[in-house]
Amino acid sequence: MMNILDITITNDTLKKFYPLDSFGDEVIRLIIGKSKLNHMQKNELLFKEGSNDSDIIYLIGGSIKLTANSGEQFILDSESEQSAYPIANLKPRRFSATVHSDNASIFRTPAEVMEPFMANSSTNIQLKDNSITHDSELKVFDSDWMMALAKTQPFSQLSVPQFEKLFQCM
Repeated sequence: MMNILDITITNDTLKKFYPLDSFGDEVIRLIIGKSKLNHMQKNELLFKEGSNDSDIIYLIGGSIKLTANSGEQFILDSESEQSAYPIANLKPRRFSATVHSDNASIFRTPAEVMEPFMANSSTNIQLKDNSITHDSELKVFDSDWMMALAKTQPFSQLSVPQFEKLFQCM
């Protein structure tokens, strides 16, 4: 197994993550150029519950612990299927996240870098049994249903502020 501290970000690395898996190589290179790879240590804070940061965050290596104020906890490992999606992406954040393993590699990109490409992506999103699916299998966890919904035809025509305002009214 590769040392987490030796991880570097390439197009192939990011193609393992949703919705980056539907972006072309040129778009991925642009996103890499405007993003950060953080190597973090055990118990370091990624974000705090209630924060409104604009980052889209992916777990590249290691594991993190998500904790809600209610005491609910969840361990997310980079080898799990769920790690293919942004971490607790709904804002304000509903969890605090800390590094659970000895080390973790975290990829952070500002939402404004990815949002224009998400609206134009051709990923196959379908509604089935009141769940959002991606390529006919459940691929949306936690708050990531919002990202998938944003990629559907009716919602892709909304600006980001319009989309956010719509969900604030719900």
